[in-house]
Amino acid sequence: RRAYLHPSMTVAEIGGSPALKMLAQRVRQVHAIIASPSQLSTARGSLAEFNNITFHHGDAFSLPLNDGSVDALFAFGEPQLDPDPPAAIREMARLLRPGGRLVMNFGGAQEQTALRAWLSQAGLVNVIVTDNTETGTVTAVGAKKVEARQGVRAAYAARALASDCGCGGSDCC
Repeated sequence: RRAYLHPSMTVAEIGGSPALKMLAQRVRQVHAIIASPSQLSTARGSLAEFNNITFHHGDAFSLPLNDGSVDALFAFGEPQLDPDPPAAIREMARLLRPGGRLVMNFGGAQEQTALRAWLSQAGLVNVIVTDNTETGTVTAVGAKKVEARQGVRAAYAARALASDCGCGGSDCC
């Protein structure tokens, strides 16, 4: 709900949670990043029916994907943020495209002020941290900042590359 999933999205999930199946049913591509080799093997076997899940060995400190490669990243359960939570969150934010969302869900009490600060320090905006006392969880969400100037330049560049502008042909802009 908080990631505003769309069928055209590419997402990543750290930890191999049961949510992988739900994600695979709702988006174009899922990258499952799992630290434990045995859990990685189990996930591959139990989710073999989904051809849109790519499995990777890794953790929150060394994510095996390129910068800006996902629309949303999920870390459910108890993401392994120790020993340096700000570094792990920066590494997760690195994968997000502009406008992409990081969604983390923690079991038990978490320091909400620190979570807000870490997400902001990682360059995320629209940070929301909520404590659900019914379930005993804390959810932290933030979005990768979209630079307006960068977006306008990218849109004009894509338009220019998609046409014959500047080539001297009859269909020039």
